[in-house]
Amino acid sequence: MKTLVNLHRKLTPRLAERLHSCLNSARAPAPRVWPVAVIECIERLLRLETKAHSRGWFAAAAIVRSQLQSALTDLQERLAQLRSQVDLQPPSTSSLRDLIADINALQSEFEQVEVNLSTSTLAVTTRPIVLEDVFLGPFKIALSFSAGQSSTSYTVTALEPHPAASDDAITHPHIQDGHLCEGEGRLPLQRALEDGRIFDVFQIIQQILTTYNSGSAYVSLDDWHGVPCVTCGMSTSDDERTSCQLTGEMLCWECAVSCSDCERTLAPDRTECCSECDDQFCSACLDQGICHACQDEIETEAESVLPAGANAPVHAVCLEQTALSTGPG
Repeated sequence: MKTLVNLHRKLTPRLAERLHSCLNSARAPAPRVWPVAVIECIERLLRLETKAHSRGWFAAAAIVRSQLQSALTDLQERLAQLRSQVDLQPPSTSSLRDLIADINALQSEFEQVEVNLSTSTLAVTTRPIVLEDVFLGPFKIALSFSAGQSSTSYTVTALEPHPAASDDAITHPHIQDGHLCEGEGRLPLQRALEDGRIFDVFQIIQQILTTYNSGSAYVSLDDWHGVPCVTCGMSTSDDERTSCQLTGEMLCWECAVSCSDCERTLAPDRTECCSECDDQFCSACLDQGICHACQDEIETEAESVLPAGANAPVHAVCLEQTALSTGPG
């Protein structure tokens, strides 16, 4: 059910007047400077040229004439620039009546409309946004303005955040740390702000929020509820991941490794290869780099080469490096 704030009578006109003042202030023409210094320089050069000619200083006159040509070119460029500034008309702004109509129209479009004259803020609340079955919740769009500001600005805030599982700062595929990626809506939004079309500003932002572009998403909707694999970084859903039984870190099934002895699931950097069989094991299942099975096999081979009745122990690791011989009994 919508919650409407009464913007009629006194509040709406006051808000519209303040916004109108801000828009007009932002579009005031830049100061235009008459090129007085250049004109004074030209006048001085003209006097010097006349004086040089009258006294027969023709070489000096030629130098002054060159400087005069440069000064005249400079003056011509400055006048052209000043002409373009005068001819350039500031973009049209919404009238006070248009602003009042826009502010009132917001109440029929959005769930809630809020006004704060002390902070010069006009805010609306969107309906809960769902993109491709991913619930993102409602968002608050707040437009800030003041007669002392050079322009209006806006913020977009998730009121019931349902951020991506991999990054709490991403509350929408196109919002990161509160910054909205405007994409193709950037130019029409900028023009609406410049023209003071307040209703259009909020509608364009809402349209961006309800539109999904997988090519420019901070996190794709397919990976919204996923957790990144600690090894490869790929986002994984519940049925696509497991965890390292030593560290508890999340792993995708492609990166997960099983100890060939105890069969615990491990991250690749938590396993070592047996130097004999090259299978992967956890550290608890290796002794001096050799797995238990290979150690047993080596010890069995060592016992088989001992003469009958011999009691001399043979170290398994050094078996291949030890020459066994039998002596007189």
